[in-house]
Amino acid sequence: MNELRSLEKNLLKLQKLSWKSKESSKKHVIDQVKYFVSGISYSTAEIGQKIVSMNQGKMFNNVILEEPVNVMDVFVKLGEVKIISGKTVPYLKKLLTMTRANRVDIDFVTEAIPHVEEYILNLKEFLRCKSV
Repeated sequence: MNELRSLEKNLLKLQKLSWKSKESSKKHVIDQVKYFVSGISYSTAEIGQKIVSMNQGKMFNNVILEEPVNVMDVFVKLGEVKIISGKTVPYLKKLLTMTRANRVDIDFVTEAIPHVEEYILNLKEFLRCKSV
C-alpha cells in the first residue's frame, strides 16, 4: 500500500524534526512538526478507515469488524480485532486530537513515534497475510 510507504517516509522526517525542535524551540521548526503531525495523524486515520472498509463484517480474533461511528473509533476498532496493538490506540487518538486542536506537544510526539511505527508494521503484516 503506497500510503503506508509515504507514511513511513513522513514519520522519519517527523522523528528528525521532533529531535531538532527539542534542541531549538524556534517557531518555524515547531510549525514544521505541527505540519507533519497533522499529515501523519490524518494518514493513519485514513489508512485505518480503508482497512476497516475492506474488511467490514469479517471476523478477526472472534470479533466482527464493524464500521466505526467516527474517525477516532477507527483505531479502537482495529485494536479490538487485534489488527493493531491496543497499546498504540491512545497514542494515535491523541495525535489526531492534537491535530484538531492545532497544537503540538513535542515530548508526546517523540513518545508516540514508535507507536506509529508499530501501527505501520501491524498494518503491513495484516495486508501481507491477507494477500497470501
